[in-house]
Amino acid sequence: SLLSTCTEALLSCLAPLEWEGTYVPLLPAELLGYIEAPTPFLMGTRRSDLLAQPNGALDTGALLIVDLDYGALTHPTTLPPLPDAQHWP
Repeated sequence: SLLSTCTEALLSCLAPLEWEGTYVPLLPAELLGYIEAPTPFLMGTRRSDLLAQPNGALDTGALLIVDLDYGALTHPTTLPPLPDAQHWP
């Protein structure tokens, strides 16, 4: 599926580093509560499963959400600032 292919491609972009966080290519609807985990993770889910959750049931405010079908990106309102390019080696 497109979702699995994209998550695998993202992980391969980390080379030569390896992802040490939780990785779930397709999270079942029954386990959507796991997206509130306080640890780094990369999890894929179907939009229909996410939208089927009652409003406010999941705290997605701190998540970076990539919608592959619509090409949309939803991110937290408070992102850390990027370092100034003049200070890079």
